[in-house]
Amino acid sequence: MSKQNDGSTGFDPRYDPAFQPGFQPESDSRGRRSSSWRTDGAADAARGTAVAAASPSAPAAPTNDTARIAADAARQRLARTTAAAANEEQLRAQQTLHAQQGDELFGLADAVDDEPSAPPSAGADRLPPLRSNPFIWGLWAFAVACVVAGYWFARLAQDAAMQFTSNAPDSWIMQSVAQALSPLLMTVGVATVGALLVIYALRWRGRD
Repeated sequence: MSKQNDGSTGFDPRYDPAFQPGFQPESDSRGRRSSSWRTDGAADAARGTAVAAASPSAPAAPTNDTARIAADAARQRLARTTAAAANEEQLRAQQTLHAQQGDELFGLADAVDDEPSAPPSAGADRLPPLRSNPFIWGLWAFAVACVVAGYWFARLAQDAAMQFTSNAPDSWIMQSVAQALSPLLMTVGVATVGALLVIYALRWRGRD
C-alpha cells in the first residue's frame, strides 16, 4: 500500500495489488467479486434498458394492420358519402323536372281556359230552322198517318172477327190483312216520331 499524492493511502494502480504492501487476498477477492457483481448488474440493467427501448418499435405488423383498417374504413365512409350525395342530387333533379312539367301543364291549362270560346260556324248559322223544312213536316205527317192507319186496321180486324161467318170468306181475308198491317203501321209511325225527336235534339245541341 502506498501513499497517494492527495494524502490518501491505497494500492498503486500501475502495479498489481497482490505484490503491494497491505494486500489481503480475502478482502480483495470479496471487493473484486462485489465490484464484478455491480459491474455485471449495471451491464445487465443497461442491456435491459436498451432492449426495453428497442422493443416498442419491433412489432410493426400490428401498426400496419391498424393503418390499413383505418384507411379501408375511411374509403368506405367516403364512398358512402359520395353515393348519398349523388342520390340526393339525382332526387333534387327529378323534383325540379317534375315541378317544371307541372308548371308547363298548369300554364297550358290556364291558356286553354283563357282562350275565348270559338264562335259558332257560319255554316251552322246558315242552316234553316226545322219549322221551315218541308221534309220535317212531311215526316210528321207520315208518322201520324201510320199511327192512325194502324189503329184503324186494328179496329177493322176486331170488327171482322166479331162478324165472321163461314159463308163470308171476304170477312176472313179482311181480318187477316188488318191483323197483319195494324202492328206494322203503328211500329213505323212510332219509329218515325222517335227519329224526328232525335233530329230536334241534335239541332238543339248544335245551337248550344
